[in-house]
Amino acid sequence: MLRIKFFVLLVLPLNVWATGLQPMDEEALGNVTGQEGIALDLELRQNTDADGNPLASLGNCSGVGNPCILAVQFNNRTDLGGEWLVAKDFYGLMRFNDLWLDGADTPNGASPYSNPGIFRNGAGDCLLTGSNQAGCIPNYVPALMMHFPGTYATFEEDIEIFLNIGRMSVQYGANGFLPSSDDGESFLSLRISDLRTSSGVPNPPAVIDIDGGIKLIGF
Repeated sequence: MLRIKFFVLLVLPLNVWATGLQPMDEEALGNVTGQEGIALDLELRQNTDADGNPLASLGNCSGVGNPCILAVQFNNRTDLGGEWLVAKDFYGLMRFNDLWLDGADTPNGASPYSNPGIFRNGAGDCLLTGSNQAGCIPNYVPALMMHFPGTYATFEEDIEIFLNIGRMSVQYGANGFLPSSDDGESFLSLRISDLRTSSGVPNPPAVIDIDGGIKLIGF
């Protein structure tokens, strides 16, 4: 099993330039081959270090006017020059540990829970091709298999989530999203964490164990 690790560190506010993915035609896709699946470790941080602590360079995401914010403006909310929903003292992390990606086939037969309707268009026509059109069931179709290793008998830390929103408020004006518009007011706080005090980590993330997997197909 080939293991690949990805690490992303986000410090907000920020500007992002993304390079677009290059499209592949049908011939190029048909020539893609592979031998083994891969295992991924994914980590996303927002204004934190590896332990989930707010960055000192950002004032520990504490106090009025600190830069750790996430601001959202909804369409047509233009009162007083613009309404912004602003999450303040905003920091956290998310990890996916040992996520396996591999190729697989769908079963050659429907389960009792199958719903052929999801493979039909609005007119009721089956969108599948070949022999699968008869019952509109995707039998033995190549798929992308995603799952975490382990069994139901053991709790694995497949997904870890830590999130802190110390304050949340509505701010106004064309620049209502800026830290300089912070008036110190708040109507909501949110924290996603765990109480594993024996872990030795100041901000232990909540953990999720996922058993089983999903298959993703195209048609």
